Amino acid sequence: MREICPSCGKDMVVTTETFEINGDAVRGIPHLLCRSCGEVTFTPEQLDMVFGYRTAQKQLKAAKRSA
Repeated sequence: MREICPSCGKDMVVTTETFEINGDAVRGIPHLLCRSCGEVTFTPEQLDMVFGYRTAQKQLKAAKRSA
């Protein structure tokens, strides 16, 4: 399936390059990247992975605070 960038209309590619969410670097999660303008978007399945990652990060931070 061909994904089109919502910002510039160019083709997007699937990559696992590092990206940021709320200032945290996220590695190893596939996402769509526009090589032309740098826009990052996600499929519903990729969003599920991001949600799982964010949930795990919150649990780690809470465990560190209570230790």
